[in-house]
Amino acid sequence: MAKSKERYSADSILKKFSNNNVTLVLTEKDIVTKKDDIDEYGVFGLGSSYFKTTVISLFRLKRNASPQLLKERLQKVCIHEIGHYLGLSHCTKNSKCLMSAGHGTIKQVDQEELIFCENCKKLADAYNN
Repeated sequence: MAKSKERYSADSILKKFSNNNVTLVLTEKDIVTKKDDIDEYGVFGLGSSYFKTTVISLFRLKRNASPQLLKERLQKVCIHEIGHYLGLSHCTKNSKCLMSAGHGTIKQVDQEELIFCENCKKLADAYNN
């Protein structure tokens, strides 16, 4: 499959903006990462504790969204990606947890609540202590 000219590698963005500071990169461009055998898997965001960087795209978040819904989606994805920066993995215990995997659908993001489940809270607290 040929690389798209309209999509940008989230992994390359993480590497490019990596520095000694915690950095959040926000873009309106469509971003992708490699997932299993899919070279261009579209994502809302990608976070890395290794690079101390997170990239989030508004491209998919703003589809069919009022300004209020876009703000809510952006908050959820920001906190989710910061969770990855803190070392949290995707949550498999609670589909409403912010660390639940989006599976490429905005429907999952919309059904999440603006909280971590109890298990993810404990893991985040353990990281911070």
